[in-house]
Amino acid sequence: MKVNIFVEDFRFLRYIGCATAARTLYNHLALLPGMEVARNRYHNDFDLTHYHTFGPWAMYHLKFTEGAKVLTAHSTPRLNEGNVAFSKRINTVSPKIYRQFDHIITISEPCHRETKQLVPDIPMTLIPNGIDREYFKRDGKKRKSFRDEYGIDPGRRVVLSVGQQTPRKGIYDFFKLADQHPDMTWIWVGGFPYGTFSKDYAKIQMLKTQCHENVIFTGVIDDISRAYSGADVFFMPSHAETFGLVIVEALSAISTSSGRSSGTRSSSSPRSMRRGRF
Repeated sequence: MKVNIFVEDFRFLRYIGCATAARTLYNHLALLPGMEVARNRYHNDFDLTHYHTFGPWAMYHLKFTEGAKVLTAHSTPRLNEGNVAFSKRINTVSPKIYRQFDHIITISEPCHRETKQLVPDIPMTLIPNGIDREYFKRDGKKRKSFRDEYGIDPGRRVVLSVGQQTPRKGIYDFFKLADQHPDMTWIWVGGFPYGTFSKDYAKIQMLKTQCHENVIFTGVIDDISRAYSGADVFFMPSHAETFGLVIVEALSAISTSSGRSSGTRSSSSPRSMRRGRF
């Protein structure tokens, strides 16, 4: 079977969740016998093309693709509202875009329900995202390397958040808690993949300049497993997700740990943050 994985992961977009999921899927499908897998190819002799984004390049690609066309709904209108500045326009055209595909893969129950309401006439299947657990595991050398890079004392407790710097991801809750707990170092890994079109871009940039020394914004980093290894607590204050890939990544880093224990907690409110294993 010949499969083409298509994802618009150019420049900073390569760090968003759907790009990560697409790369993981490509790497594992390529290991299967009888499977010929390509990525972002622009010729049309594939049995199936699996799209992970539906931006302008994907819509252009659709016109020249034969075979089955499948879309994974990594993002839905509910999520767009707190992510991008022009979300209302995107949400208006989403049903029309979805109907250009033969099948839709949803990645969680809420995602499935929302997508089903938008396009009840399109066949869809719920398949949760997966991760590479050999990569997302706790590593003592990476822990030291990460902390050394950012000047963090070995005994200092570190709280880690990973995601886009947007209201939907709970960055305002992150600011508030970091201010209330100066005894801990608060690290946010991630940037603005949509640039100035990101929701509240100017406001968030201003608030970052007002943070105390216990707050670090790393931007995007090449080896995210270093951050998971360097942290003691994983904090995800996101207000809405279709799947929340970083939760699974953090859990994998904890469950494969051979050293110091760490905590993880998913929440939509600062009050629900606490230490402990799931």
